[in-house]
Amino acid sequence: RLSSEIRHDILLTRAIMGKNRLLLLEDPFKFMTDIETENLVKYLKQTQATVIITSNSKTYGNYCDQILQLENGKLNGIIFK
Repeated sequence: RLSSEIRHDILLTRAIMGKNRLLLLEDPFKFMTDIETENLVKYLKQTQATVIITSNSKTYGNYCDQILQLENGKLNGIIFK
């Protein structure tokens, strides 16, 4: 049986290696080191896909072009960079 970290890595790899035009990733950096996160961000920026990332962490906002902030299920703000 594979650990949740390994399953996470496998599913993430399958998603980003396909020819998807839209990637919806739920907390993709959860089990990654800083170097792995930087490498994934660089790769995602090179793809032609639209990437939507959901996360409770504000740390990853530095990697985003736009941030949509939700509060109690409602749009609370939009930040453009």
